[in-house]
Amino acid sequence: MKQRKIIFGILTFVIASLAIGGTYVFGSLNTTQEIIRFDTETVSAKKLYQEKEQQNRYKKIQSLKRENNYTQNKMLMIYNPYGLNVQSMYVYFTTKKACSVSYTIHVESKEISDFTKTFYNGKKKNLSNVHEYQMIGLVPGVENTIKFEFLYENGSTKTKTVTFTPDKLTGPAYTILPQTDGESTQELEDGLYAVFSEDRYLYYYDNNGVIRSEIPLLGYRAVRLLFDGDKMYFSINKSKMVEMSSLGQVTKIYDMGTYHLHHDYIFDTKGNILILGTDTLADSMEDIILKLNRKSGKVTKIVDLADLYPDYYKKHKNNRKPDGEYDWMHLNTIQLMNSDTILVSARETSSILKISGIYSNPKVEYMIGPKSMWKGTGYKKLCLDKVGDFKEQLGQHTIVYQEDASLKKGQYYLYMFDNNVAKSYSRPDYDWEKYFPGVSDVGTKGDASYYYKYLVDEKAGTYELVNSFAVPYSGYVSSTQEFGENIIVDSGQKLLFGEYDSNYQLIRQFEVYGSKYCYRVYKYTFSDFYFYEN
Repeated sequence: MKQRKIIFGILTFVIASLAIGGTYVFGSLNTTQEIIRFDTETVSAKKLYQEKEQQNRYKKIQSLKRENNYTQNKMLMIYNPYGLNVQSMYVYFTTKKACSVSYTIHVESKEISDFTKTFYNGKKKNLSNVHEYQMIGLVPGVENTIKFEFLYENGSTKTKTVTFTPDKLTGPAYTILPQTDGESTQELEDGLYAVFSEDRYLYYYDNNGVIRSEIPLLGYRAVRLLFDGDKMYFSINKSKMVEMSSLGQVTKIYDMGTYHLHHDYIFDTKGNILILGTDTLADSMEDIILKLNRKSGKVTKIVDLADLYPDYYKKHKNNRKPDGEYDWMHLNTIQLMNSDTILVSARETSSILKISGIYSNPKVEYMIGPKSMWKGTGYKKLCLDKVGDFKEQLGQHTIVYQEDASLKKGQYYLYMFDNNVAKSYSRPDYDWEKYFPGVSDVGTKGDASYYYKYLVDEKAGTYELVNSFAVPYSGYVSSTQEFGENIIVDSGQKLLFGEYDSNYQLIRQFEVYGSKYCYRVYKYTFSDFYFYEN
């Protein structure tokens, strides 16, 4: 009878745990581990992206933390508590001796390699007695074996193993990206590819093309990630940006009001966010720059290109896109040169503009691009001189300003994705065939796009092409990023991105799922945010 009671008690314990979504396993520390779920049904992204909802979930976690003395033997583990990453787990516990904690995620699949990372705790030597982390990297829809390793300062270790099956992906994405190895034998740089999809999701993929995070959005897209300490910033639709903690909580939501953000945003030197945008009350689009004060949430228009190019703006006002929108500049990238000076990429004019005095008296200092585009407009005199025989960039995206200590004063590098497309709705009068014969005016059909790198000499008033190589054609969107020794290139309309070595040879190429295109792909280490790097 006593034995039956024990068995019944164990069954009751297991059934109760399953009722709240928990999984119990025995680890190498010979303990049981509960995993808690807050959500038993799908919660809409619209509800999740509310500060009140996120604060309520935070309070629930704090309440659970106070209920027990959580240790290695019995951690507080909550699956995706903030609802914004189906491949995440909140982990909290304390240890008597300070240690560093790493984890390895393993699934029974020959196609999926183990995922090993060390949590970042912000303490000296990454050793702490209090441990609170967001674990990312769970493989969706299958059983994951998670092995925690606790490393002490004296070199001794302990391990604990937990198994758990997370939910399936909610968005339209590959669990494993189709991929092709290139000719290069160079190693891929460490990091995760952030795929900025058009399908209302932000995804992270590892070097083997395995999905490690899925973050839902409300609409439009995120276009890059900005980091400040334990906070990360990104857009969730055209009118909102969020501040998200390294634990996965949305701590602030910023509303743009009557402005819409488009294509890019960066920090300025004072911690504000500079945003490319549209004034929805104006007649034109994608031609202004906004400043978002992160503390107050106030959004201010600081630059309007219509004020800097008044004659050009008025002259081409009747030249509109098929939907009637006046998209005469189409700003798609912003880069900070110094405290009040920026570079912006203007796709419609295939030009890159340097603008100074952005907070007080904006002024166009010069432009980089085809002089023929500006012939007869009164602005041609602002164009720098091209040095050498090469085709200027056409319809470029993701320009990157790059200083280099080896360069002379007034010189810098500027690299970009040269879409190589002969198209401008606002300039039907421009003779593309005369100046750029044979270049495609179709966004999806062309010979090649390019990685371009210029050396700009402000003193001499010149720019020259110092490096370039062909990549899969994409007439619109797309990105390039120098990362470590390699170069990441996303050919957005081809739904392809690849990592190239320093000799411009392909190491590996990945195919992304998408209903339309993949806007950008950037690689991040997430060092000192999610992960600790020695």
